[in-house]
Amino acid sequence: MPKRSTYYTAVALTAAAVLFFTIGKAYVGLPGVWDTISHEVRHLRLIPFGSFIYYRVWWGPWLNLIGNIVLFLPVGYLASLRLGSVWKATLFSMVASLSIEVAQYVLAAGYSDIDDLLINTAGGALGATLAHMPSFTRTVFPDGDEPDARFTLANERTFLAWTRTALAFLAGGIALGAFDVTGITPATQTFAAATVIVIGMAIAAGAAIRWVRVERALRHGRPLPAPAIAPLLGVGILVASIVVLVGLLS
Repeated sequence: MPKRSTYYTAVALTAAAVLFFTIGKAYVGLPGVWDTISHEVRHLRLIPFGSFIYYRVWWGPWLNLIGNIVLFLPVGYLASLRLGSVWKATLFSMVASLSIEVAQYVLAAGYSDIDDLLINTAGGALGATLAHMPSFTRTVFPDGDEPDARFTLANERTFLAWTRTALAFLAGGIALGAFDVTGITPATQTFAAATVIVIGMAIAAGAAIRWVRVERALRHGRPLPAPAIAPLLGVGILVASIVVLVGLLS
């Protein structure tokens, strides 16, 4: 359990973020992301996973899925630290999400969606589970000597650089799928967008794996592993470029 001041600061920041990205959308707009008018509604959605059946853009349900899990992950984590139980923290996350959905309906401040309740609860359960896992350092690096801090920080900077690259690919793939591209068919555009997004996901996973492998090599004094992300990045860009080029020429 962290210090009380640190814990309650984290609780306040988490609560503010949850309220901003749920009820707050009807009152505060972000230009280019959402506007308040589209969220000034009172609408009830009770079909489980209906967002994956009825959607405007193909990536919308997936963005909602990942976003809600990430949003409620700290809720479950912090609740578990306080309540000392995964199932109690999961129940708390479910009640908190249900309260938000009810408030959205009463205030006409967004869509009250069963999917949000299910996904938010899952995110809270994941956060609660993470809170009860053993120390990350003991789990990932069970043995070996503490390396020079400079090497560890350099490894972290490399990880962050690859993460930024992954985020750029994810954003590019979403943009490619969202906007009309003159000269290529919708199927080609969707395939190219999906390819770019998959590349971004692979880079993110590869960055995490490489960070762990390099850290373990440093702790045991072994040679650093050969990077596999760079060839993957090159091949992925080549494939996406060929798909778009063929679509433009056909």
